[in-house]
Amino acid sequence: GNFAVAVVAGPSGEARQWLGGRGGGRGEEPFVLEFRLDATAGAWDFRFGRATQRQSWRSVPWSNAHRSSFWLAATPGEDGKHQLFAGLDEFPERRFFFAKVRLQPSAVAFGPAAD
Repeated sequence: GNFAVAVVAGPSGEARQWLGGRGGGRGEEPFVLEFRLDATAGAWDFRFGRATQRQSWRSVPWSNAHRSSFWLAATPGEDGKHQLFAGLDEFPERRFFFAKVRLQPSAVAFGPAAD
């Protein structure tokens, strides 16, 4: 089903209010990579952005009809921003997502997507 990945700068507990859709949480607003299953198209729809403002939906096709293996990587960049990479199955060949963020990740949380 649908799920989300949150990249948090502080303790994960500080992000709960942001991620609950209530906004105005303590600490820095987390970045969220949200997924929804499109079984008819054989794809995952995804979008990315801060907890309160995400980009429009995009699609990435399944590589296997029976399962998907998701991976996420965060690396420090030379410009002071962190680089986030996400992909399916083989790392790093099947990367479908890249972003530079002004956030030093200290926690990554997986869970059901907020409605």
